[in-house]
Amino acid sequence: MLGLFQLFIFIYCVCLVIRMIMLQSFNSQVKVYHVSNYEELNNYIHKQSPILLYEKDKQPSSIDLTLKVEYHSEKIPLSKYGETGESLFIYKDTTIPGNTTDYFSSIIFPDTRLLLKPQMSVSIIQGNHTTSIQKNTHNYTFLETIDGNSIIYLINPKYKGMETNYKVIGYEIILQPKTLLYIPLNWYYVQVVNNKVIQKHIEIDDIFTFIPHYLKNYIHNL
Repeated sequence: MLGLFQLFIFIYCVCLVIRMIMLQSFNSQVKVYHVSNYEELNNYIHKQSPILLYEKDKQPSSIDLTLKVEYHSEKIPLSKYGETGESLFIYKDTTIPGNTTDYFSSIIFPDTRLLLKPQMSVSIIQGNHTTSIQKNTHNYTFLETIDGNSIIYLINPKYKGMETNYKVIGYEIILQPKTLLYIPLNWYYVQVVNNKVIQKHIEIDDIFTFIPHYLKNYIHNL
């Protein structure tokens, strides 16, 4: 029994190393594909470049603004959203309820059989705020804007070490409702909010990469 367990661990580690090596490649082109339907999105998702899907007939998801959220040990009523003069910065909160099924039954992932269940978090930001530099350490990351708008700067991994110069080297996109942005693995991004925005973050890993991606994300956020 011990031998079988050791063999399983060995095979898993080999698969993990192979998988991580495969995922380290990236498209050196600073290019964002703009698409209007899932057929186009599915044609481009394997290219390891960002994709912006805009659906004019899409009904955005909703968030219950009657809730109070504990964020960094502070109890914050979401009802403050929309009130003039109120500043809010709730970033990637996992306790705000929502669902992740709106889009993903229509997306054909190249590695569907390996993927785990999508993990969702919500950002509610109001006022003038700029996020810290984020790095996508997941197989797939998507941003869906529910309300308001924001500016996002996408930074190709080839500019590693130069991320603070994001306004020069970054690809600028305005995110608004009815849009879904796909951010490839290892790309950096910074988000600027000048008024207000509510967004869903959906992150997807596979059975081999979720542990190293979790550790990388933890270290990056220290």
